[in-house]
Amino acid sequence: MKKNLLPKQLQIILATFSFIVISTCFIVENNILHFLISLQLIPEILKFFTTFSLFTLFIILILLSFTFIFGRFYCSIVCPLGILQDIINFFSPFKKSLQIYNFKMARYIIATISFSLLIAGFAYAFLLIDPYSIFGRINATIFNHILVFTHNLIVPSKYINYHVVDVKFTLLGTLPLIILIILVVSKKRLFCNAICPAGTLLGLCSKNGFFKLTIDKTTCIACGNCQKSCPCGAIDIKNNKSLNNETCIRCMNCKSICPVKAINYSHNKKDTAPLKTDLSKRDFITLVACSLISFGTGLTLKTKSKTNSKKQNVILPPGAGSYQRFESKCTQCLLCVTNCQGNVLSFGDNSSGVHLDFSKGFCEYNCNNCSKVCPTGAIEKMTLEQKKLCRIGIAELTISRCVTVTHNTECGACAEQCPTGALQMKLAETTDVRVPYFINHDLCIGCGACHNACPVRPKTAIFVNSINLQLKAENPVKLSKNKQNDIESNQSLENSNKWSF
Repeated sequence: MKKNLLPKQLQIILATFSFIVISTCFIVENNILHFLISLQLIPEILKFFTTFSLFTLFIILILLSFTFIFGRFYCSIVCPLGILQDIINFFSPFKKSLQIYNFKMARYIIATISFSLLIAGFAYAFLLIDPYSIFGRINATIFNHILVFTHNLIVPSKYINYHVVDVKFTLLGTLPLIILIILVVSKKRLFCNAICPAGTLLGLCSKNGFFKLTIDKTTCIACGNCQKSCPCGAIDIKNNKSLNNETCIRCMNCKSICPVKAINYSHNKKDTAPLKTDLSKRDFITLVACSLISFGTGLTLKTKSKTNSKKQNVILPPGAGSYQRFESKCTQCLLCVTNCQGNVLSFGDNSSGVHLDFSKGFCEYNCNNCSKVCPTGAIEKMTLEQKKLCRIGIAELTISRCVTVTHNTECGACAEQCPTGALQMKLAETTDVRVPYFINHDLCIGCGACHNACPVRPKTAIFVNSINLQLKAENPVKLSKNKQNDIESNQSLENSNKWSF
């Protein structure tokens, strides 16, 4: 009996390790830890459609090949939302037996719609049902604070600041968690086998895979323990003692609980109880129609999103490119938000997605964490030097609101905080107070350091406007002092008469 328990014990150990590492990625930026993020199937598929990276394609093929050979172990030891469902089920007071279910057409239709929208260039469906992104929102808004508190308690010398949240941000993770708890308590792994597109894709690979779980009918005593322990409704003892390898997530509950060891995990060309899962002609036509409609809808949504950034004045993280590109790739997993050193990345204030809120902080000049951790490629990976030259907005100064004019008091907070030297101070012609001015707008990267530092409230004297497309700014290091002096001389007359750029 001890030997029979080993597969389940190994599954628990691997799942625990995976869950801890992925949860830790939301408070610590570490390349080794974030490698496990690259094993998340849906984010890797999204990244491939974004970057067309051969390495990303290699990871996808590895995951699908592993599933074909061994089955859907991914869902029980790699997927954080799947592991979270097992944790909820473990603590659930309701341990009733699960009814047999196989929502074949439901999951096929959902997966068809999701992938068709993605091919059209719009990842909105995955924003709603990607298991990693759902877990990310739950973790970022709820579990993250528990982990940060625990870390600061154990390692006070390496204190981690809490991410600023509001009610809307908290509800972003609370509501999915409540829905997930209801689903798990009532139907256990219903999400995995009826909704999740990753589960559907992996199920198609494992259905006719190399290694399968099978029930030995001659040995089985029909006690029903395996069926009661199965979280996916994949086992039907009454119906010819069948086991559905397409919906089986390889949790190994059945194998560990079987008193007569009738459940085998091995290569068997002849399945003891093959299930009829062939699609009818009507089902096939339905899937084709869903695919075409979804593809057309995706193209329409992609076209309409072109003007949204101008309407909302959204400042996107460096590497997002444009609002259209970012919206079509981002699934709002919030990994970038929780890893932002400047605490400026936010969600749900005045925008429908991830954006920069300079009232909370500013984009740190020496930080490119969001670029490193983005699992979908919505934020393009950039070196720190590339990020320092990425213009995400343009700062604008309204000198009439500046305290140097309204109170005749020298401030200089904006110029002191400007990391590129685009904003400097000079002596005004009519007073003895120095006033801020732009020596060169091409140096401005829109990081918001000046906006955040400005003491004028409620509307700051300097603020950052959005741009339609992120471009490369002028390199302040390469810009010679002579050129700076020339620019200053040429613009001095204009700056003295007009302070708003």
